Amino acid sequence: CCAKTCALHECSANFSLPPNAEELGGETDALCCEPAMCATLRNDMKQSPRSDNSHCSGLSKSDCENYYDILQSHSEGSNETVDVYMKCFYDAEFGLCRLNDKDTVTGCFPM
Repeated sequence: CCAKTCALHECSANFSLPPNAEELGGETDALCCEPAMCATLRNDMKQSPRSDNSHCSGLSKSDCENYYDILQSHSEGSNETVDVYMKCFYDAEFGLCRLNDKDTVTGCFPM
């Protein structure tokens, strides 16, 4: 009858509730929370429009840091696929927009 929804849960530091928290059942960070960077990607940035696996390449210098992209990663020894969200950044040395492999996150609820 009365299972608690995640909307009532308070996430630990560096985590936040996803937009659909009221639809999720649970009382723990593992069930209810995603890394805080996910909310930044969802609310303040857009997924790269590149559909040819060039990811951030081709985005202009002024647009570059407003985008992120999603790569698929396979866990070692498992067939499970994990979405890795990576911000784009402008690499001034090479004069191009590229994925920032130092600014990544996993565990985001669907965007």
